[in-house]
Amino acid sequence: MILIAKISFGKSLIPQAIPLLLPGKVIICILPLNVIGEEQVEKVARLPGAKPIHIRADNVDQKGLLVSVCQGAYTHIYISPELLISPKFQMVLRNFAFRNHVTLVVVDELHLVHDWEKFRKSYAQLFTVKLRLGTVPWAGLTATCDEMTMQSIDQAIRFRHDRKLIRTDVDRPEISILCGWIKQKEFRSFKSLYFITKGASLTRANEIKEPAPSISKRR
Repeated sequence: MILIAKISFGKSLIPQAIPLLLPGKVIICILPLNVIGEEQVEKVARLPGAKPIHIRADNVDQKGLLVSVCQGAYTHIYISPELLISPKFQMVLRNFAFRNHVTLVVVDELHLVHDWEKFRKSYAQLFTVKLRLGTVPWAGLTATCDEMTMQSIDQAIRFRHDRKLIRTDVDRPEISILCGWIKQKEFRSFKSLYFITKGASLTRANEIKEPAPSISKRR
């Protein structure tokens, strides 16, 4: 399943909720940045019955951590693509008991599988993890994904041909695209960018100057 929905739609609720609805199960969430993992762990840790872990380069060698992961001690595993395909985590993926616990693998910011595959080649190797986990379903979450990007994603992850694609309205009315001419000698001047805020400034100024409704007083 692939969900394309705008920012703040609530996409992260999918990996957050599933292990809580299916006791004894685990989800693996693949994240591009550590800061996102830290934010997710902080949120999920507040949920009753949740025990999330963010596996990073600075804690993956912590004594007993991967053994606890294999034993299903954590409900939510947040991890980067590099660590997921690393030899250290392959031990976890080869563990039969762990694979039985995993109920879903989620690729957050799915479009980065295409955008970052050149300098983060681990994204292009995610299909090896999919093969290792066998029938475990995969899901992708993103706010943007065109046809070319989708083809690259399918090649890297090898989603099933009958995968379900859910595309919601991604319109952002609060965002505008403005075009303007920059004079030849003003490329290095901030004045050449004033056209971006000019309309907004005038609109705001008019709002401020608009007189407040008068209130009549009786004598």
